[in-house]
Amino acid sequence: MPRATSRRSTTGGAKTGLVFPQAIAVGSSGRVFVTNTGCCDGVAVYAPGASGNVAPIATMPFADKTGINTPLRLAVDVAGRVVVANGGNTVTEYAPGASGNVAPIATIAGPKTRLNAPAGAALVTPDVVTGGAPAVTTHSATLHGTVNRNDSDTHYFFQYGRTTA
Repeated sequence: MPRATSRRSTTGGAKTGLVFPQAIAVGSSGRVFVTNTGCCDGVAVYAPGASGNVAPIATMPFADKTGINTPLRLAVDVAGRVVVANGGNTVTEYAPGASGNVAPIATIAGPKTRLNAPAGAALVTPDVVTGGAPAVTTHSATLHGTVNRNDSDTHYFFQYGRTTA
């Protein structure tokens, strides 16, 4: 019986829909993402702490819009975006909370990529350190912080308002 195991639980049984799980990732929300190949290509998502013979709370199947084709590996970033390395020589990215026959928000594919059954997916998150705001007046503020983009596409902004929240 196919099983998917995270550090805290084991999921397996008919309700899980797992046939040949290939990869597992745990998002910052605690949700467990599993690639599934065989007769039922796709990504299954399980609730935080799910254990035993439980159904997924969401799935992204092999379907016309998803672009998922023999999903081999996946990664989930802190925002909940899911990146899937597909045996069909593509890498697809999905918005946080994506479920069902949904189109990816980005796809890497084609002969110029030189992809050949990509067997890995990893995400790099920028390091951000915020400091204090030592000079706040009615009309201005001085803010301190650093962003190490770790060679990734990075954007930043400052939020301000009338409260400290």
